[in-house]
Amino acid sequence: MSYRLRIFLSLLSLALAACQTEEVLTDESLGTALPEVSVSEDPGFKDARTPWDLDFSRVGYRWSDRDIPVYPVGRAISPSDVGEAIASGEAPDTTTFLEQALEALPDGTALLLKEGDYHVHRAVIISKSNVVLRGEGADKTRIVAKAVKSADVNKVKYTCLAMGLPYKVTYGQEATVTDSHVPFGAMYCNVDTPDLFVPGDRVEIYRPATQEWLSAIRMDCIDDPVHTSWPLADFDMQMERIVTAVSGHRIYFDAPVPMDLDACYGGAKIRKCTVNRISESGIEDLALVAEYDPSVVCTAELDYSSFRKYGAYECDENHARSGIWCRAAEHCWIKGVTGKHFLFATVSLQKGSRNITVSDCHSKEPRSLITGSRRYAFVIGKNSALNLIKDCTADKDRHMFVTPNRAEGPHVFLRCKGTNCYSNAGPHCWWAVYVLYDNLEVDNKLSVEDVGGEANESSHGWQGTNHVLWNCTATSIVCHSPWVTGRNWAWGCVGTKAWGSYFKESPRDKDPSTWVYTDKWRLDGDWNPVLDGGQTNSVRMEAESLFETQLAARHAAGDYVMAGI
Repeated sequence: MSYRLRIFLSLLSLALAACQTEEVLTDESLGTALPEVSVSEDPGFKDARTPWDLDFSRVGYRWSDRDIPVYPVGRAISPSDVGEAIASGEAPDTTTFLEQALEALPDGTALLLKEGDYHVHRAVIISKSNVVLRGEGADKTRIVAKAVKSADVNKVKYTCLAMGLPYKVTYGQEATVTDSHVPFGAMYCNVDTPDLFVPGDRVEIYRPATQEWLSAIRMDCIDDPVHTSWPLADFDMQMERIVTAVSGHRIYFDAPVPMDLDACYGGAKIRKCTVNRISESGIEDLALVAEYDPSVVCTAELDYSSFRKYGAYECDENHARSGIWCRAAEHCWIKGVTGKHFLFATVSLQKGSRNITVSDCHSKEPRSLITGSRRYAFVIGKNSALNLIKDCTADKDRHMFVTPNRAEGPHVFLRCKGTNCYSNAGPHCWWAVYVLYDNLEVDNKLSVEDVGGEANESSHGWQGTNHVLWNCTATSIVCHSPWVTGRNWAWGCVGTKAWGSYFKESPRDKDPSTWVYTDKWRLDGDWNPVLDGGQTNSVRMEAESLFETQLAARHAAGDYVMAGI
């Protein structure tokens, strides 16, 4: 595994050497108040200088090494079959009938829902591996989530489909990372007790948050009236990997380390872990629709801010919250799904979602207030990894393609498009790491930045780090880089550069060593072509897709993740 990896990295480095002209940010440039980051003793480590130094090619079903399988039909049912089963007492309701049918499917087959409507009153849970729930097309097969009324407006409404098991992780033996500095993008690290591990082991890279790190990224002095600092306990990073090889004290992983591991900021441990998951299951070719009350419209009394901006609009929220909620599932897929009228998301990948591919899915006509914690369309949450969302669209959502809370990548959004966007696309808050936005197109802002206390009483702060915006199109683009442990890039992005949403001052000629918490500027990201604030770019990178170019190069070099596991 390590030999093939070295070949791939050497080939990619030679082929793209011309792109590597930017200088890496040095700790000396950030001032003497920051801890000193030691130079790595391992000569194989290299700090990322350009997006080409980051490998995003290992996301999605089977690390994108294999096509999504096509399962034969194991059983076909129609709405009338469901009605007859309920009438005979075979099942009490549609939801239970579908769950029983999925559970009884032979492995490697699909439950085909023929044309028509299937009305459910709670989440249909797909808790079995090697099965597919398939419709005859989003224009023919609809699963309709009945509106479950509740007097408690704060009650979380149910999800139409739930894929996977309740997330539960257990830990085993652990080793300590001995490197003083492991750069983000590295495919291995060195540990004190490598004999604990063998290829195929599941491990977690555990990087504790420390006060030194929090101070270095300025998240202990947030301009927020309630939360002036991120709580340390919430920002320990837990990054699941699979061991692909062990050589000496080196442990190789199936995917890159997503953020710097520095001894001066707390170091890291590698600990064995087990997650109970399903795998090799899918949801295909159907529509998910939430029933709602069209008579409920926004008024100034109900929500003055959004009424002032958008006037009267349908905003009933007493209905199903999301279309698909994925948790504790890996090497699964969701394709050809349309979601309508949901309050939160059409697809939400949450804890334990690993190597999931979401493709050709569409979010339409959301029904909710146009305000916080609503209309997120396609979401990747924390404790997830290696997910690919591609060729998806969203209309009239807020954060259309988003990582709302500490998503530990790599993750990729590829060729997704948002129209009538009410807010920005990109990471939303609280330190998402190692995400690629590749050919994203939105008619609002695209940003990766520190938004400080912009959202009152939320302390959103740094949206993310080690992000690449590649050949994206947006009305405006913001790209900041944090002081330490990461960097962000905006390459070939078409749109107008803004200095920031909350920190709006130009960083030009600023001395980082003199920074004080009231300053309204952040370090600039890495832009290609280089732009000043207010300038608009129309030049795209020659390589149309960073993800697809990297995937082709990896496969050409004979580097397949599956071969090492």
